[in-house]
Amino acid sequence: NMGHQGSKFTNDPDRDAYLQWLYKLEYEENKIPVPDVNFILHVPTVISQNLVSKRGQKKYIYENNQEHLLRAEQTYRKLPELFEKMVLSECCQDGKLMTTEQIHKILWERIAPLLN
Repeated sequence: NMGHQGSKFTNDPDRDAYLQWLYKLEYEENKIPVPDVNFILHVPTVISQNLVSKRGQKKYIYENNQEHLLRAEQTYRKLPELFEKMVLSECCQDGKLMTTEQIHKILWERIAPLLN
């Protein structure tokens, strides 16, 4: 929600203010339980678009809008700077999507310390 809605803003200060407002609305005013951590799995837009094309199914409305996807990607990348419980994990290396096993290892290394 934050990534796609935040992508509608054309400048960073307005977007960041909106994201702070949305966070407070959801977790403070509406009392939605705050997650212990949110993992954002980052795949660059160009790579994700290639994956979408390969699946051979009809694209969702946002999947046809490259500009929106690029702005959403920027917003998702910004979230960990704004919210300490959001952690970005890169899922590509040298312009290629990592294997499931590589991504699993990265996530496990971040999750394991949280488990006691």
